[in-house]
Amino acid sequence: MKYPVFTTAFETLIESKVESPIERLYFLSQYTNGRAEELLKGCLQRKTVTSYDEARKVLIKHLGNSVEWNRKGKRNNGVYKFCSPR
Repeated sequence: MKYPVFTTAFETLIESKVESPIERLYFLSQYTNGRAEELLKGCLQRKTVTSYDEARKVLIKHLGNSVEWNRKGKRNNGVYKFCSPR
């Protein structure tokens, strides 16, 4: 999935409903995998108020338009799909 599409979906379904930056970071980590997941590990360990913003910047810098994400690491025919949390 391209990063702009991911960003729009994430902002609409998660960011707009979750106020805490630490909780946003947690959700962001739940919807990423592969390289994106690896890049977020450092931000997850810090868990500061600015960690979420730092994580978004890291994803843009390193992955640009190729962020891979999904729900619980499951793939459907090679296409990553967004599922809202239960």
